[in-house]
Formats: sequence, C-alpha cells, structure tokens
Amino acid sequence: MEKRHILRQIKIVWSGATIVAMAASCNYVDRGLENGMENLKLGDYKRARKHFEAILDKQPSHYAARLGLGKAVLQEFCAYPGDSTLLIDCLTQLEAARTLRPDKEVEKLLSVVWFKRATTFLIRHDTIGAIVALTRSIGFDPSASKPLNLAGILYYYRGESDKAYSLFRMAMEIDSGSVTGFFNAGMMQWAQGNYALAYDYWYKAALRAPDDKEILTWAAMAKKRSQDKSR
Repeated sequence: MEKRHILRQIKIVWSGATIVAMAASCNYVDRGLENGMENLKLGDYKRARKHFEAILDKQPSHYAARLGLGKAVLQEFCAYPGDSTLLIDCLTQLEAARTLRPDKEVEKLLSVVWFKRATTFLIRHDTIGAIVALTRSIGFDPSASKPLNLAGILYYYRGESDKAYSLFRMAMEIDSGSVTGFFNAGMMQWAQGNYALAYDYWYKAALRAPDDKEILTWAAMAKKRSQDKSR
C-alpha cells in the first residue's frame, strides 16, 4: 500500500510540473509574440525577427509567428531593396503561414511580395520572370490594380495588344479611381490611331487627376487629332 501511495504522489507531482512547464511555455510564446508585434509596429524589424524566430524554433507551426516573421522580412526588404533574397525568405514565411491558415490577409501580402518580386525581375531585364511573378500576384489578389497595369504594359511591349488592353480594362473595372489604368488604355488607343477613344480615356483620367499636366497635355493632343481626323 505504501509503495502505491508513493507512486501516486510521484504521478501527481509529475503532472503538476508538466502543467507548470506548459503554462510557462505558453507565457513565453505570448510574450514573444507580443514583443514581436510591438517591434513590428515600430519598424524595428531586427528585434521583431528575433522574437518570431525564437517562437518558431519551438513551435514551427505557429501561424501568427510565421505571419509576423514574413512581415518583418518585408520591412527589412523595404530598407534594403537591393537584396532580392529577402523577398524569397519573405515568400517562404508567408507561404508557410498560408499553408497553416489560408486567409485574405496573408494572400494580400503574398500578392504585394510577388509584385515586388516582379519589379526585381524587371531591373534584371527578365520580362518572362516578371510576368510569371505578376501572374502569381494577381492570383493571390485579383482586386489589386497595380499588378494588372504592369502586366498590361509588359504584354503591350511584347506585341500582345489584345491581352494588354484586357488587363487595363480589368484594372479600371476593379479600381474606378485608377488613373494609371485609364492613362495606359489611352496610350494604346493613341498608338493605334484611335484618337477619339484615346481622348475619352484621358479625359476620364484627367477627372481623377485634374492637376496632372501630362494627362491634360495628352488629352488635349488627342482631342485635336480627333477633330482633325473627323474633318
């Protein structure tokens, strides 16, 4: 009987110690996450990374830490835009977060990062790589007009005018305030000699950016060409 009593006491002590250890671990993660988020808000990506990485060393499947680390790496890239490896690291973290919990927040971030990756491809004159990255960007956030506009420009210079025009129209439909979409569509029509349609697009762009002298100049030129052509 005495032996059983001792074993029971050992089990009780062990269970209590386990509970205390688990509580301490939870507190450690909560504090680390809180400190990481606070540093992230302040733009201190170095300290934020340390907190999130420490959590992931213990809990690789921690969604909030993965997302936080992805954001911290993105902040670091904004500070050092010449280091494209940071974008790859950022994508790794955000893709992992999306695997753990697919949601709109992480997908919008992935869209932003893929757009930035597209611009790094363009700096290296890699148009194919840029188009692939923009396709990923649009796939993650079809409501983002910037990737659509840039993809439209690239397709236009590749000689795929119909594809480009379709993308510009999508950008305008998604973001009715998109000056860039209307301006780009106007440039396409101008290049094809459709001056009346070019003027229509640039007039709409001017309504959205009345102080943009370049748009006003192009609109005036298109209006004049259109009038001359109709005489």
